[in-house]
Amino acid sequence: MSALLVLDGAYIRGNDRLEFRRVPPPTRAELDALLATITRRVGRHLQRRGWLTRDAERSHLNLDREETVLDSLLGHSITYRIALGPRAGQKAFTLRSLPGTPLPQPAKPFLASADGFSLHAGVAAGADERKKVERLCR
Repeated sequence: MSALLVLDGAYIRGNDRLEFRRVPPPTRAELDALLATITRRVGRHLQRRGWLTRDAERSHLNLDREETVLDSLLGHSITYRIALGPRAGQKAFTLRSLPGTPLPQPAKPFLASADGFSLHAGVAAGADERKKVERLCR
């Protein structure tokens, strides 16, 4: 897990000095759009480095080791695909129960998550709150 701390405003040049101007907190739609951009860029970066392989249906990480027969069988089982025989690679027929009624989730207006990434914009610390800033950085 890694974190990135950003300013909740912008520096504007004016009258021979920089002035900090606060911006309003991001909306849920802005957080979702930003998270989609981040996940897309991280995926492209991993793909360029050769660490991620994408096909029509899914993505998977490339491991720097020889694949064993067990790895292949495990990979097929995780993706619900037939591993051996004339139907190898095809999706297996699976029976699933209907999902239960989801429990209501509390509204988290400053949190967006998707594809294993999360973006949290609900914590702020003022410039004079040094201990809080240090705690956030740690």
